Amino acid sequence: MNYAVMDHHNFWQRGEGASSIADADVVFMWNDFCFEAQVRAMQAIGKKVIVYEHGFGALNDYSELNNHAPLADGYLALGEITAKFVPNSLVVGNPVYDDLKEKKEQTGKALYVGLHWVRDVSGYNTRNYKELKETYDEYEWNIRKTTLGNSRFRVKHKDLQRIKGNL
Repeated sequence: MNYAVMDHHNFWQRGEGASSIADADVVFMWNDFCFEAQVRAMQAIGKKVIVYEHGFGALNDYSELNNHAPLADGYLALGEITAKFVPNSLVVGNPVYDDLKEKKEQTGKALYVGLHWVRDVSGYNTRNYKELKETYDEYEWNIRKTTLGNSRFRVKHKDLQRIKGNL
């Protein structure tokens, strides 16, 4: 099988495809709804399109949170919860996370990376960070976010020094 990969933030960790998109039987993409015309064109000429979850919770795009229609032939999910948002999904995890628990146990630190989107998701980021911090309060938490204005957090003043990026 010939395959090609459309990577996103170096999240694809399974080796590069050995062919171009033109020669590929299967194309692994990080998203389908942003590339609807391209996905439909590839499918029309017999290529299979598989979307891989390109970050924790990325398949929430197909949940009530963003309500996008699934277009791909299949989906690779990081976990069982997000796999439920799409049809034809397979839970595969990601090598990026393979030693995460061990690293946390060794360092006692955890990092929350805020969701970035084209609309305001500060409530979502704030809720998730708060739940994680309360659930795993034995860890020293840091926050990283993008410079996009829609990825803001609402946090207490004492937590400000732990945030990397703009508030």
